[in-house]
Amino acid sequence: MAKHTPAPWSVQQNATTDQILTIQADPISGTNKWRIATVSNTNGPIGQANARLIAAAPDMLAALLAAQERLEQQQSDGTTFEEVAATLGEIHAVIAQATAEG
Repeated sequence: MAKHTPAPWSVQQNATTDQILTIQADPISGTNKWRIATVSNTNGPIGQANARLIAAAPDMLAALLAAQERLEQQQSDGTTFEEVAATLGEIHAVIAQATAEG
C-alpha cells in the first residue's frame, strides 16, 4: 500500500476568500504546511462537511485498520464484551471527528 501524508490533517480558511477551505498537513520536514486538497464553494454546510471528511481521512484509515486487526483477533480467540466495546468506541470517535460541526 502506498504511503500517504501522515496525520494530522486540518481544515483552514483560505486567506483571500471565504469560499475556499484548504486541507493541510504538518510537514514531515521544514516549516511550511503541506496542502493536501482544496475545497471550493464552501459557503454552505456541504462544502464544510466535505472538508472535514477529507481532513479526517488518515485518522479514519488508521482506526479502521486497527479495528479490523482487533476484530479478526477477537474472532479467532473469543472476546469479551468490553473488548468489542473498546473497539467500537474508537470507531465512534473517528466518525465523530469526520462529521462533527466545526
